[in-house]
Amino acid sequence: MKIIYLILFHLVAKNLPWYSKYIGGKKFRNFLFRKITGAGEKTSLGERSNIMNITTLLKVGNNVSIADGFRLTAFKEPAILGNNVIIGFDVTLVTTQHNYEDPNQAIKNQGYRDKKIIIEDDVGVGARSFIMPGVTLGRGCYVGANAVVTKDVEPYTVVGGIPAKFIKKRKNT
Repeated sequence: MKIIYLILFHLVAKNLPWYSKYIGGKKFRNFLFRKITGAGEKTSLGERSNIMNITTLLKVGNNVSIADGFRLTAFKEPAILGNNVIIGFDVTLVTTQHNYEDPNQAIKNQGYRDKKIIIEDDVGVGARSFIMPGVTLGRGCYVGANAVVTKDVEPYTVVGGIPAKFIKKRKNT
């Protein structure tokens, strides 16, 4: 049955026009998304989202909101989203990166390295942010809009910028 959901998602629901929300298009896309990924209830995926290997490389908890234009590029390692996570518009998660260490060999011939991304519970990721391979976003943290996160973010910390840097703590822990 999962294959039927996957086909319907890619051929129909993923590319529905914006006005389809008035005739149940959004509910249909979210239903298929939850069936394919095993995501919990009250989990939604925005329009124009592109997820490589959606069946195996995206793990999603409960009450997760992913806005329009979300992208996941992953070959081997997953992106894991906890519960009560919000992902802003046009956010990109990348768990795969080209190797580039050998200057005597073309970069495109050096293969890839894969590291999972973990987004813990109660995390917010601002619009157009970019999360690099191997990053863990700690519980309760917030990533400001347009940030490029290259390192782990501690729990209940606000970060922003390129590369993302500490801005403040959300509360005393």
